[in-house]
Amino acid sequence: MSIKDAFKLYITVSRWEFLPAVLTGILIGIFIGADSIDYLISCKVIFILFEGIVIFILLFNVGFMVNCWADWKVDELYKTKLYHAVIKMGRNKLGFLVIIHILVSIILTYHVTLQVQRIEISFLVWMGIFLGVGYHVARKSPFF
Repeated sequence: MSIKDAFKLYITVSRWEFLPAVLTGILIGIFIGADSIDYLISCKVIFILFEGIVIFILLFNVGFMVNCWADWKVDELYKTKLYHAVIKMGRNKLGFLVIIHILVSIILTYHVTLQVQRIEISFLVWMGIFLGVGYHVARKSPFF
């Protein structure tokens, strides 16, 4: 598989078509919560803000990838594009990609937590990962 094909599969299972709308909402929140534009573009904040957006995008993609991983049989009937992407990529590779996204997000979150000295950022990210991944996996569990 070529890098171009792998990237297309990644875009498909990550559902990048939803990203512009969600990023718009995130950016609105950032601009409303900021003291000023000068504060946002200051060297002190711009890198932390960029890291936060990267963390958000990675974890946003995790939600869709876990959904594709867990619902691949249902997608065979109703969302064939997603099903074919999972089959071509392989469920094991998709699971590995989810783990990589989560690990990179945790590392970046740890860095942001140290930079702003606010431990609640890490707690919120951990809770979001647990609830986000748990929701999709638990739906497929015979225990729920």
